[in-house]
Amino acid sequence: MKKLLFIIVMLCLTIITTACDQQSTGSDELRPDNTIPDSDSNSDSDSDSDTDSDTDSDSDSDTDTDSDTDSDSDTDTDSDSDTGFNVDTDNMSPAQLPPGGLSLSDTPVFVSIGFDDNSYSGLEGSLGEGGITWATDFFRPLKNSDGTDARVSFFMSAIYIGSWMSESPALVKTAWHTVWADGHEVGDHTYAHSHGDAFTIEQWTDEISSCMDWLSKPYNPSAAAYDDNKDEGAGIPADEIYGFRTPFLEYNDNTMTALQNLGFTYDCSIEEGWEDEQNGTDYYWPYTLNNGSPGNPDIGSHNGLWEMPVYALIVPPDDKCAQYGIPAGLRDKLHALLDWFDPVSGKMVGFDYNWWVQFKMTKAEVVAMLKYNLDMRIAGNRAPMLFGAHTDYYNTKYTAPENATTTERQEALEEFIKYALSKKEVRVKPYKEILDWVKNPTPIQ
Repeated sequence: MKKLLFIIVMLCLTIITTACDQQSTGSDELRPDNTIPDSDSNSDSDSDSDTDSDTDSDSDSDTDTDSDTDSDSDTDTDSDSDTGFNVDTDNMSPAQLPPGGLSLSDTPVFVSIGFDDNSYSGLEGSLGEGGITWATDFFRPLKNSDGTDARVSFFMSAIYIGSWMSESPALVKTAWHTVWADGHEVGDHTYAHSHGDAFTIEQWTDEISSCMDWLSKPYNPSAAAYDDNKDEGAGIPADEIYGFRTPFLEYNDNTMTALQNLGFTYDCSIEEGWEDEQNGTDYYWPYTLNNGSPGNPDIGSHNGLWEMPVYALIVPPDDKCAQYGIPAGLRDKLHALLDWFDPVSGKMVGFDYNWWVQFKMTKAEVVAMLKYNLDMRIAGNRAPMLFGAHTDYYNTKYTAPENATTTERQEALEEFIKYALSKKEVRVKPYKEILDWVKNPTPIQ
C-alpha cells in the first residue's frame, strides 16, 4: 500500500514538474526579468559582467595563434593547504600562454563539463530516464589516451536533497553519491538556487554553507526510495568540495569574498572570451583573482582564489560548416532568431540552455559547434575547454527544447566527448584536476 501511494504521489509530482518545464527554462542561463540582452550585447544576460560584447574579432582565424602572445603569468604554488587553497602562494595573472613556460606541443588540451543543478536522478522510481544516471553510466568506462579515467564536474543545488522538489530526495542522494563514488568532482551550487546578484556576504555564506552541509551529511545506501531523512545527505567529504558556481551565473564581489572566507579553491561563474580581440584560439587560461577579473571589472582583489571561467563558444562560420557536417548559414540562422547574436564573431554562451532552448539548435549543430571549438583549442593556445550543462536536460522529464529529443541531446554530448577522447593530446578531467595541473604543469606524456 505504501509503495502504491508513493507511485501515485510521484506521478502527480512529475506531471507538475513537466508542466513547469514547458513554461520555464529552469536554467542557469535565465535572465532575472525573463528578457533577452540588449541588442548591443551577444553575451548571455545571466552574467553580472558589464563586459562589452560588441566583438569585431573574426573567429575564422582558428589556427593562427601567435605563440608570442604578450600575457603576464606569475605563479608561485610551492605549498598548498589540505584544501588546495593558499592565499600566500597562489597568484597567477590572466595569461594566454600555457603555464610553466611549456611549449604548445608539450601542453595537454583539457576538456570538462560542469553539470549544474542535477535534480533528476534517472533511477527506478523517479518516473524519468536519463539525467544523472545517464551521465554516470556514459562516463564510467571512458578513458583518456594515457589510460586515466575520463571524468567531469557536477555542481549540486542541495535543495533537491533537502526537500522534495523534482523527485524523492532519497533517489537524488543516491545519484549524487554515485557521481562521487565514480570519481567525478562534486562542487557547490548553493542550497536554494536563488537569484543572488544583490546578495550580501552573509547571504552568500549561508547559501554556500547550507549546500556544503547537505552534501557532507552521511549517505545511507539502505534508505527507502521514498525516504526523506533530514539527517542523511550525499556522503561527500567536505574536504573534497573545492569549487563553486553561482546559480544563473549571477554573482557580485560579495560572492568571491564569501568563497574566500569559506576556504574554497576556485569559482567557475565568470564568463571569459567575450573580449573583441579573442577568437577561440587565445582565451585566458585559469587565473587567480588577485587583481580582479578581465571578464568583470566589478570584481575586486581576492588573493589566491582561482577562476575557472565559463568560456564563450564560437559557432562555426560558413566556410567551416561543411567540414563539421552542417549546412552553411548557421550564424545567420541564429541571428535571425535572436538579433543580439553577433554573426561576425559567432560567440555563444558556453551553456547548454542557450543551445537547446534559447537558440533551438539541433543535435548536428551542437556537435559541430563543440567539435569546432575543440579543434581551435588544439590548434591555438590550448586553454582548457570548459563549458556548462545540466543533467536535467538529458532526462525524459525535461521537455523544453524544440529541435532535439532527449536521446538526441544525450547523443550530442556523447559524440563530442568520444571525439575529444580520440585526440591523443586531450584529457577529459574534472575542474579541480585541471587546476592542479595548471598550478604544477608537466609536459604531456
